[in-house]
Amino acid sequence: MSRGGDLLRLQEIDARVVHDTARLRDAEAAIAGDPELERRRRQARKAHREQTAAEDSVATAEKHVEGLRQRARELDRHLYGGSVRNPQELLGMQHELEALRQRIDVEDDRLLELMQAAESAAARERDANGATVELEQVRAGRAGEVLERAAALRAAIDQHERERAELAATQQATDLALYERLRRRVQPAVVHLTADSCGGCHIPFANSEVRHIRLAGEPAQCSGCDRIVVS
Repeated sequence: MSRGGDLLRLQEIDARVVHDTARLRDAEAAIAGDPELERRRRQARKAHREQTAAEDSVATAEKHVEGLRQRARELDRHLYGGSVRNPQELLGMQHELEALRQRIDVEDDRLLELMQAAESAAARERDANGATVELEQVRAGRAGEVLERAAALRAAIDQHERERAELAATQQATDLALYERLRRRVQPAVVHLTADSCGGCHIPFANSEVRHIRLAGEPAQCSGCDRIVVS
């Protein structure tokens, strides 16, 4: 194989390394954490906070309503127990009791709304927890498969790098330096001669340039894009 052909093979190995490394990153990310699972967990935590807050609101409202009822019972005892005989005082207690009963009706309606909101919050929490558990079970079932894929990719990358090292060791230092310089600047750095044109920039070559590419021992470069061209 020509020196340019060896560089083309080196490029192919590098491409496999890049491809498998990207796949390995994806596998490792899947092992480390699942964005969808994290989203569901956040949703479950939010639902739990909302459910707790709703229950606290119900408890506070119940305590408030119970206080009103206690006051209403006290007034009722005073009014009908005979302990208060002053007509003016009795009239004031009666007005207060009527107003208190109206407040209790309003607060009972509000308490009912809060209890319904708490029930809805509890249902959302159950749904969020269920969705989280479902995905956790799916992920647990796939964990072994992902670990195996990651191990296989690491082995493949190691093999690619060994092949690259062996091939690079047989190349001239100037050829390697040229290839490394070009691959940092243009991709791909090595292209095929295609219909007597550069496979990278597609500029047509003169007949003399085509003969040089096909016969030259050293890597031949396109005068337009600087890529290494092999036949």
